[in-house]
Amino acid sequence: YFPTQEKGTIKFDSEWMPRIATNYEWRNMAWRISYAKGYSTPTLSEVRSSDNIINTALQAEKGNNYEVGYKVKTNNQHLIFDIAAYSYQMKNGILRQVNDAGQEYYSNVGEMNQKGLESTLWLYIPIHSSYIKSVNYQGAVAYNHYRFGHYDVNNEDLEGKKITAVPNWVLSNSIRIALPESLHLNLYHNYTSSSPLNDANTVFAKKYNLVQAKMTWDTKLCTTVGLQLYFGVDNLLNE
Repeated sequence: YFPTQEKGTIKFDSEWMPRIATNYEWRNMAWRISYAKGYSTPTLSEVRSSDNIINTALQAEKGNNYEVGYKVKTNNQHLIFDIAAYSYQMKNGILRQVNDAGQEYYSNVGEMNQKGLESTLWLYIPIHSSYIKSVNYQGAVAYNHYRFGHYDVNNEDLEGKKITAVPNWVLSNSIRIALPESLHLNLYHNYTSSSPLNDANTVFAKKYNLVQAKMTWDTKLCTTVGLQLYFGVDNLLNE
């Protein structure tokens, strides 16, 4: 038995992809603004998915991205703060679909509007005490306002629904504490809010916190060879 060989041709139009950005620095502060036009052709697995049909109707994704940002730091760079806001409007967004036989395929669903806010803080605290030498902290928070624009599935208008699998909030923290005798304590925390599991937003994944801890010890075996031993615990909150 020799399966029928599928053949097909997809032609994509030429596209301009301009990017304009500017940055202004004054003392320990910097402002930035940028615009970019995006263009992404579908992958081979999207053109020919599990239904084994070459999807010649699949077109490239297109979008416009606008971003503004601000960054400030201290003279010794022991504290750095960065914040940015962006808006990305995508047309011909490619999303996974499932047919009646349970086979997946991909289609250009229409518009996806992605707006967000991202902020990061770096902090270094030298202590030099008998118990703690220094503390490094890095925290980041992201707000994702990702919504479908014009999007019809099975004659159902999903405009305004949350984009599948994207949480509204993601928060991460990491602390590295330098101890005497080349010991380091590393603590990690990640919070992810609930996110929709389908396009209609009828099923949601629960929010969760992930906490990890790791202790490391570093030493030199010789001038060119080092050794690190570590002990760690994952998912301390069992979420």
